[in-house]
Amino acid sequence: EKQITVMDCIEKYCQKEQLDETEMWYCNKCKDHVRAWKQFHLYRTPPILIVHLKRFHFSASTHRRSKITSFIDFPLVGLDLTNLVSTYEEGEEPIYDCYAVSNHYGNLGGGHYTAYTLGDDGTWCHYDDSRVTS
Repeated sequence: EKQITVMDCIEKYCQKEQLDETEMWYCNKCKDHVRAWKQFHLYRTPPILIVHLKRFHFSASTHRRSKITSFIDFPLVGLDLTNLVSTYEEGEEPIYDCYAVSNHYGNLGGGHYTAYTLGDDGTWCHYDDSRVTS
């Protein structure tokens, strides 16, 4: 099974897709609801990039939500978005290093959050309520 990377997720987010019949868009030109197409483009990116991954999946057939447990590989150094971003200045290329991660344990009804952060000295610290370990 192919490992999923955060670049796979960002590229999928930017793919052109047709809206479902449940999401039809009203066209002022033809005066009808149509299955429109949508696509996101990354025009420019911020100095600090926050990536929020979808945590739950909704099933239209069962009307239930389930937690997505897929592992997503995220590089700690050098997440390069230059091929996806249309505008950036030389010397300010959209290349990011990871310095914090927030984790959710549990399900839709409840759970627990922990975090990891990278300190200035290069040490990763784990935060779990009032307990901090490195």
